[in-house]
Amino acid sequence: MNDVELTKLADFEAALLSYAKGQFAELVSQIDETGAWNDEIEAQFVKLVEDFKATQTW
Repeated sequence: MNDVELTKLADFEAALLSYAKGQFAELVSQIDETGAWNDEIEAQFVKLVEDFKATQTW
């Protein structure tokens, strides 16, 4: 996430969380409920961030 300007970090975080809850709700629920973090979850999270950056503004 080195390409996110520091001054826009709060906006990026808020927009990313909103996007994640809407488009990747199952992943968000899994992390919230279990606190788990493994290779599969990390791969899904990377996809989430990549999709967000490619399609959204902040």
